[in-house]
Amino acid sequence: MKQPLALGNDICAQLGILPTRDVSSLKHGQICLANDDLFSQETVQTELTTFGIGYADPNRNKLSDLLGFIAPKRSGPRNILVTQYDETEPFEAVDPAKVKRAELGDFHTVKQRSSTKVARRVINRGLAIVLDNDQLKDKPNWEQMHTQWLIDLLTRASIIEAIALYNAFAATSNLTWSSGTPNPDLDITSKNVSVLAPATGFRANRALYGEPATLLRRQAYELSNTPGGYSGAAALSDNDIATRIGVDKMRTNAERYNQSGGKLTFLGSKILLFSAVDGESPEDISNVVRHVSNTDLGGEYSVYMERKLKKTIISVENYELLATQHTSGCALITPS
Repeated sequence: MKQPLALGNDICAQLGILPTRDVSSLKHGQICLANDDLFSQETVQTELTTFGIGYADPNRNKLSDLLGFIAPKRSGPRNILVTQYDETEPFEAVDPAKVKRAELGDFHTVKQRSSTKVARRVINRGLAIVLDNDQLKDKPNWEQMHTQWLIDLLTRASIIEAIALYNAFAATSNLTWSSGTPNPDLDITSKNVSVLAPATGFRANRALYGEPATLLRRQAYELSNTPGGYSGAAALSDNDIATRIGVDKMRTNAERYNQSGGKLTFLGSKILLFSAVDGESPEDISNVVRHVSNTDLGGEYSVYMERKLKKTIISVENYELLATQHTSGCALITPS
């Protein structure tokens, strides 16, 4: 049994418990008590937190990649101040005559760039599971298995929330793809160039296809007995499709979740056109971003375990805020 870990005054203040002694020598990444009503310090597991932070199961990697694709991560403190600019100002134009200074005259002046600041707080999220100790006997790696599952559940919840944000503001439209459709990829390019670019000043740079939508696309090309149909059907990889529709990145959503007994893709049979960049910049074009802060214990996730006589409680927490930065230049297309 591990000895209790004393907590520093600053950490105790955040967690609502009293420190027992000065622990200024505690190092980054050590486990601390999360909630005095739920956890016992003797049973907090450093090994599980390490597993939670470094967990590299292939299935979760795909979930994390999908989340990062539609909502790029932005690391920072728990209280953030976001600057929002007018979306039209970068594309303002002036009469060419106004930029030509008259003799002894002054330069024409334009108004200052406008912006607003919005305060946001990164939210503490988490899940817990109660396990019957009798059912854990002779089950290897049960701690890791349940920790992995809780992280997967948290990630799926984030993906569902991000998709819901896009559903709330994306411009919707329908397409019919059949053997008579000469070029389904051109349909998507046309939406991007003729509909989205005029709204934002630039085209959406990413596309997410629900797996059923990629199947409909392929069927339309294969049913078209033309040279264009042959070349379209041959473009099967995400990179091939991205090139054909004119975006930087395209991803097929093959990852699934359980809904009423069915294992459905998060996007269903739809296609999402949107803007996102992985790196931060003063004027971030990403429609939706994911603000993340480290837990008090260090790292994106912390894991706690309380072992009692007949049951064990495992909890996983993180700090995350999914935020819509702007709503223009995003389309949700339903092919059929």
